[in-house]
This record gives sequence, C-alpha cells and structure tokens, in this order.
Amino acid sequence: MHYKHAIRSLCRARQLVDPWEAFPFLEDVGEGIRKRERRGPTRKEGASLATVTALLNFWALSERNFRAQGRHNDADTVLRHQVCVILGFFGLRRKSEIFLAADGRLGLRVGHVALVRGSHVRLFVAGAKNDPYNQGDVAPLSWVSTTGIKIGEIFARYLARLRDSGIGVSDALICKTGWESGRYKGFIAPAPGKCFMPDDCFRTGLKMCFTELKLPENAHVLSGLAWHSLRRGGATAAFNAGGGIKGVCAIGLW
Repeated sequence: MHYKHAIRSLCRARQLVDPWEAFPFLEDVGEGIRKRERRGPTRKEGASLATVTALLNFWALSERNFRAQGRHNDADTVLRHQVCVILGFFGLRRKSEIFLAADGRLGLRVGHVALVRGSHVRLFVAGAKNDPYNQGDVAPLSWVSTTGIKIGEIFARYLARLRDSGIGVSDALICKTGWESGRYKGFIAPAPGKCFMPDDCFRTGLKMCFTELKLPENAHVLSGLAWHSLRRGGATAAFNAGGGIKGVCAIGLW
C-alpha cells in the first residue's frame, strides 16, 4: 500500500523504528483498509418499521406453532431472534452492545434487563464504543410498540426460558441452544472467553419470512439489509413517530 511504503521510507530516513515491527497489530488495521480499498464502501439500507413488524409477527406465529408441536429447540431459537431484532430496531442497539464480548466488557447480560410490567423494559447498556469510561447508561423499551408488537411479553417469555435453562443473571443475555445425550437442554451460556453471535439470524429470518409470505421484492430488500440496518431503521422510525432528534439520540446513546 502506498501509505505504508511512504511511512516506512520516512522512518528509515529519520532512523526511526519501523511502526509495523514495533506494533504488529497495525497489520490488522492495514488489512481492514485494504479491504475497503478493494471493495469500496457498501451502503446498507435501514430496515423499515413494516418489514421488522412483519418479521416479528412471523416469528411469533412460528414460535407458537413450534411449541404446540413440541419443537422447543426451534421455538427457543425464533424467540431469541425476536429479542435480538427488538434490541437492534426498537432499542437502537449496536451489535457490539447486544452480544456479550469474549472479554465480557461489552454486551448485555441477563441482569441488565429489568421488566416493569405493563410499562416498559429497562436495559442497562454496560458499555458502548462512544462510552470511553464504561459508565453505562439506561435505555428503555416500550412494553408494546406502536405497531402492536408485545415487546414486554416477548422479553418475559425469553427471560423465563433462560431461568428454566439455569442461565444466571451474570450470564450473556443472548445464549445458544444445545442438546445432551439426544435430549434438548434449552439455552446454554457461552463458555468463559467465548462470544456467541448469531450473525445470520436477521437475514435468515427475513428469507424465511419473505418465502412464506411470498413477497416478490425479497431479493432486492435482502441485498441492502444487515445488522446495522436495524439500528439505522429504528432511529428513522422513532423520529417519524415524533421522538425528536434529542429523544432518538438519548435512546441510541449518540
């Protein structure tokens, strides 16, 4: 890369230490820059309120059907998907603020969620990339969305399933599901130093939803959506609903 060659030439001329030898992590930073130069920036659209509502309603119906059929693994999976999408869209949370990091510094734990029944869901965001002192902040979620999504009840069901599976308050909020000796165990907390991040659940869920509902625009919509589309689209939806710039920024911790 041109900038790397120029910096190294300057260091040699000034008899300075080669930065890439002194700080090996710069190679990782450089690789990210090289990828950006090769691919260019990719614009991702914000998820619309209508799309997210349709997706959550589809998952809620799937969850009920799976429970009735005794397919608790599938029911727990789509229940977790609902929580993840709600956190991203209605909670305006970044992916790094949702999934507990391997070092435990960022991400939500079970104890960070409190239910004020009939009123709201209280989230404590322990850390964010724009929170350099890791002081944390509180972000509330309405008990029911303006489109009728029963956010509080979804969280109540999810937390109950976590408790039934033996997940403690200090464990990651977003857990994987697992089996043992051919029997479904329920939710399993990530091992210490491990991060569970079901990156594909949003796009996979959209594909399932659009296929079932036979929506013709699925290919176009899917190509422009990613995890950050939830935060971006949720901010737009909150502003259009009259939240105001200050209100949206307060919830999203901008």
